[in-house]
Amino acid sequence: MIGSIGWGTYLFFAVVNACFLPVIYFLYPETARRSLEEIDLIFAKGYLEKTSYVRAARELPFLSDEEIERMAVEYGFVEGDAETVGGGSVGGGRKAGVRMVEEGVSEGEVGRGLKFE
Repeated sequence: MIGSIGWGTYLFFAVVNACFLPVIYFLYPETARRSLEEIDLIFAKGYLEKTSYVRAARELPFLSDEEIERMAVEYGFVEGDAETVGGGSVGGGRKAGVRMVEEGVSEGEVGRGLKFE
């Protein structure tokens, strides 16, 4: 079967891949040089503000660890008085979704940004 594959098969898949380039360019947010916490904030910002994730990524500047922590509190990922693990930086560890887990939202839903209050 593989021996009978002609050049048309390769051309077909090349065209299909080329058709997805505009979709990826216009609908996927740019995440280069961003930490996982910043990417999480991009999707939270897009969800809470009911805007495109691409627009949220463009509007959100590159953040320092302190700014990430402040925005995480603002978006409800951590409580303002919650203790963090690992010296207080977000990258070193944090109590994510403390309020949402206590209210019955599973940790998976918090990570995907489905329920915020």
